Amino acid sequence: MNIDDLLREEDDGWTELHSLIDPLSPAEAETPGYFAEGWSVKDLIGHLGSWLAEAGIALERIRVGTYRAGELDIDAKNEEFLDALRPLTLRETHAQAEAARAQTLRTLRSMPEVSEDAAWWIEKAAFWKLRSVSITYDLPARLFPWAQSASVTVAGRNLLRFTDYTGTDPEVNSANDAFNTVGDAGAFGRLDYYQIPPGRSVVVTLRTTF
Repeated sequence: MNIDDLLREEDDGWTELHSLIDPLSPAEAETPGYFAEGWSVKDLIGHLGSWLAEAGIALERIRVGTYRAGELDIDAKNEEFLDALRPLTLRETHAQAEAARAQTLRTLRSMPEVSEDAAWWIEKAAFWKLRSVSITYDLPARLFPWAQSASVTVAGRNLLRFTDYTGTDPEVNSANDAFNTVGDAGAFGRLDYYQIPPGRSVVVTLRTTF
């Protein structure tokens, strides 16, 4: 894993994130979303900033040789972050995330290489995916003389994926509960928790009109 490549990918991702959130008004950024936990864009920014700060601490410990894997309680941290950051203003939340990112990047640049422990915190997860495709063919009337029309559709999902990511899926949704965690005390480190990736499927459908 090349640090320069990681830094370029991170910068591209951060720029894309800003392109999505910067046009929002403060009211829009603080409006709860449609998921059960009611996170807003502001909550998401605070969540990212908090984990960037944690990553910076972990990388610094890795750099100086004091890091011990498995010491982090993901569940407790997510709950702590959400409770601590929700009272902050949008401007304060932005500032916290930017400061945490800057510190993490400084630490990353000071590392001679990305070790196995560091890879648990940072990994390039760019990917290309053929998420869904469908083809419909109208069948000749002679095949179904008793029908007005007939067609066959072949639809596929998650047919192809191209990525250097070493986890299960770079697009994985890391949890299903209110704090985006899984409650697995042994699954510290990676945020995808080795979940099963979306399955590949092909469905053939025959439609007729009478």
